[in-house]
Amino acid sequence: NGSTLLANVVGSIPTDGRILRIANWSDTTEQIGALVELNDGSLLEYVPSPDSASPGTLIPSDAEPMLEPCPWIAGLHSTTASGISSESIEKRVVVGMSRRSRLYFGERILSDACSSFILTPTQRFLSYATLGSRSQLRFIPLSALAEYDPLMGSEDNLLA
Repeated sequence: NGSTLLANVVGSIPTDGRILRIANWSDTTEQIGALVELNDGSLLEYVPSPDSASPGTLIPSDAEPMLEPCPWIAGLHSTTASGISSESIEKRVVVGMSRRSRLYFGERILSDACSSFILTPTQRFLSYATLGSRSQLRFIPLSALAEYDPLMGSEDNLLA
């Protein structure tokens, strides 16, 4: 149709690796930044600058990195502000699905046969569908993810 779209790049931020995915935080509509995953599974957080003339910064995320790269990720920026956790410590919750259909919560595998997932802070659940001859739709309360401690024993720390 002959129309030309022009984009004006106002800044750039260098990274230590290739970016695999950028995702908005699922629990906020405010401009508080984004979750950035690198090809090695490590997580960064983009924090916008209060000055609209500068691009902002990338900082290491408090969330645990994924065990393998996950092209599909979702995260909660604040479990206390979302009302999911009563703990006074701000905690990031990040869930990702790999190309091999594995669903991860940080370094913990939640499912080795997942077709899709959604983090819904308003309903306070992680919902995911399993693959196989008898597919299932499973639900994990976000409070269980927020309170999960990888250093505790497995008997006291069940997720799925």
